[in-house]
Formats: sequence, structure tokens, C-alpha cells
Amino acid sequence: MASVLVTGCSSGVGLATALAFGRRGDRTFAGVRRPEAADELRAGIEAESLPVTVVALDVCDQASVDETLGAVHDQVGALDVLVNNAGISPFAAVEDQPVAEAQLTLETNLVGPLRMIQGVVAPMRSRGGGVIVNVSSVSGFIAIPFLGIYSASKFGLEALSEALAHEVQGAGIRVAVIRLGVFDTAIGDKSPAPPPSAALAGRAEAAARMRLEMAQAGPPTTLAAEAIVAAATDPDTPRHVLVGQDAAMMADLHDSQSAAGLYDTLHAFYDLS
Repeated sequence: MASVLVTGCSSGVGLATALAFGRRGDRTFAGVRRPEAADELRAGIEAESLPVTVVALDVCDQASVDETLGAVHDQVGALDVLVNNAGISPFAAVEDQPVAEAQLTLETNLVGPLRMIQGVVAPMRSRGGGVIVNVSSVSGFIAIPFLGIYSASKFGLEALSEALAHEVQGAGIRVAVIRLGVFDTAIGDKSPAPPPSAALAGRAEAAARMRLEMAQAGPPTTLAAEAIVAAATDPDTPRHVLVGQDAAMMADLHDSQSAAGLYDTLHAFYDLS
């Protein structure tokens, strides 16, 4: 039985992941920013009598991170697994993205995982091992139009993960990066609506609708949860794991085309003539 903490568990991939670890019998802590809004999570835990504890955790608040990790470490000692899943995904052209929303995105998607990592690595070092799984996206290696700030946060998370993996390898700590495609989650619902774009004549809004339709047709979050659990439990898991048919397709496109060719493909897909 492992001890696991997953961030961003009120819905979507985080919720499915916390339940998946619980079904394995792992002592799981499911972090949510607003515990009062975690009814679906609690219902899933109670329906199966899972060893999952809902904990208040705001990755944008250092005091919240310190308090929650302190309480968890008091109960189980060093965590076996940390899953950095919490994230938001605002949709807007770079020129239109409000700076405050950009700052919140970077704070949630990049600085938040950094806080969590810094809070768990020292105990893992002392214990002699552990696993850190960072949930990224195809947007972490391909900059997607109208997701510039989100892509910037995920590019940063990928760089952070690479550096961390080198730094902690000698301590027996393993780092895995999950590169998700488009899944049927509420991440878009929780993110600010795109501001009007005079420069791009409504194309940001059209692209946002397209993205919602893709998400609604996307695979279930259980597929992502299975990949995260596998990455956490299988030491032979590669550093980067693609999840979802569109993620594999985008990776192939990225690997097979020149930078100019990829640019032209994205340009045409989003009708940015």
C-alpha cells in the first residue's frame, strides 16, 4: 500500500485518479481547493468505501500547501507518490490575454507544482525514494494558437520536470510527465472565457467552441487516470507518456514536420489567414 497525494481532485482527471489509486488500496489524499464543492468526489469515495481522504489544498497559496503537506506527513511520513494535476486553461489570443489571468495560470500550472515538489522532495530524499508525476499536455511541447499562456505554463512544467529528474535521480526519486491530449473534463469550464478579440475577428471564440466540441467527444478521464497510476507504479515507465489518440497524432506531427511545416498546419487548422 502506497501513500499518494493528488492535486486538483474536485473533477475530471484528478477525481478519476484519486479514485483509481484508492481502488488499489493506496492511502490517498485528494487535494481540492474548495472542499465544499467536492460532492462528486466524496460520493465516489463513499460508494466504494475507498481509502481516500479529501484535503483542502490550494496550490496557489504557500500557507495552504505547507499546512496540508505538514498534516499528511504527520499521518504517513514521506509520501510515496505526488501527482501534480491541478490546472486551469484560459483560451485567448496572446495579445488579448489579461495579464492577471496569465499570472493566475502560471501560478496554478507551474508555480503550484513547484511548491508541491519543494514540499515533498526532502522527505522523499530522507526516506530514500518516491515518485513525482507531473500532468502536462501536448501543449507542453507544441505551442497551440489561443492557448499561448497555457502552453507557456506547460512548457515550463516540462522544463522543471527535466531538471528535477536529473537532480533527484541519485536519491531514488523518479519523475514522470503525462502529456494529455484533449479529454472530457471541466478544465475549460473552470477557466476564464476568452475576451473579445478585435484583432482576430472572433476566431478565438470560434476556436474555443471547437475545443469544447473536441473535449466533449474526447476519451473518458479514466484513461488518463490509468496512465497516471501506471506511471506512478511501474519503474520502467518512460519519462514522457502520451495519453489520447490526438496526443499521439500531434506528437507524430511534431516529430515528422519541420518547424515551418508544423506552423503552417496549425495556421490552417485555426484559419489564421
